[in-house]
Amino acid sequence: MNQSKNYVINLQKIYAVIITIFMISILNGCLKPSATIEIVNETGLVVTEIYYRTSNSKEWGAIRNARYQTNPQTGRLSERPIPYTIGVGQSFTARIQSSTEPNKFPNIDVMIVGKDDRNEIVFGKYEQNVTPGAQITIARHDIHPTLTLSNQTGYDVMVYHPLFLDTSNILISFGARPGQIMPPGNYAFGSSSIFTNIHHGGHVTYVKRDLDSNQNHELRWYCGQIPRAFKKEIIFPNQNTNITLTIDDRPPVITIQNNTGRTIRQIFIKDHEAEQWGNNLLQNFLQNGESRSYWLANLDWRLFEGVDTFSISLMDQDDTAFRKLNVTITNDTTLVFNIDDRI
Repeated sequence: MNQSKNYVINLQKIYAVIITIFMISILNGCLKPSATIEIVNETGLVVTEIYYRTSNSKEWGAIRNARYQTNPQTGRLSERPIPYTIGVGQSFTARIQSSTEPNKFPNIDVMIVGKDDRNEIVFGKYEQNVTPGAQITIARHDIHPTLTLSNQTGYDVMVYHPLFLDTSNILISFGARPGQIMPPGNYAFGSSSIFTNIHHGGHVTYVKRDLDSNQNHELRWYCGQIPRAFKKEIIFPNQNTNITLTIDDRPPVITIQNNTGRTIRQIFIKDHEAEQWGNNLLQNFLQNGESRSYWLANLDWRLFEGVDTFSISLMDQDDTAFRKLNVTITNDTTLVFNIDDRI
């Protein structure tokens, strides 16, 4: 009986010790010193998102400028914090906890997202010293590095925002919709603002979402009626970068010059190895001395994907054929047909 009673007493003591240790750890956490700082918006834009983290961290965590709000109709608090904006010249109060050493605070990184009429633009300051009452002012010159993409292809191109090449095979986009994570192949056609149309001679500028150590990115763009993206790897370091798409970054244009001395009523272009000629591409007669140009991006892409060797056939009003066979075309090319091409 005494042994049983002692056993119970010992258990009670063990529980008491555990509870005491637990309470002490909680009190230590609650009593951990913290510093209140002000993050001041001088970007010239209304800020929609604020993030901060210790400088040795790689994750930004949740948006900071969010709070539970009361629904005026129901009187209930929102189930999730709702972001609120920070106007130009206004500040956001942040509370930073000390590190393991008393009254010593870690350096922090601050990132904010401002919004203009079209885009969301990212600004940031890094390795900022924290002292109680300090101000961290983020101005226009604190904008993240930009990528300016110019179109000199001669045609409009539809650009999919540059993508971070992540080893986990997840594509993280930045630009007009920063920080969105999407599985490969999910391009959100239609309502998405991820795509940008750039006219020939125009350009578009993207702001990098996060300063990353991996400077390799993948650029994807679309030409004509081809639903398959063209792509290439680019280097986008943590500094402003300019990239230009040229005529080498799109399908070639084939120009057919009629010097046969005859009026041509049909034109056919096919993969050299294909058996059938396909559809007639000529809508009107092609008189002697005239020419027609065909951009492969606007032809049936399924017939020409991955093809660089072509055969071209012209048919005159008497059904006489003029042909060039097994022609390698990798850039804009003019093919002159004359009487010697008759078969």
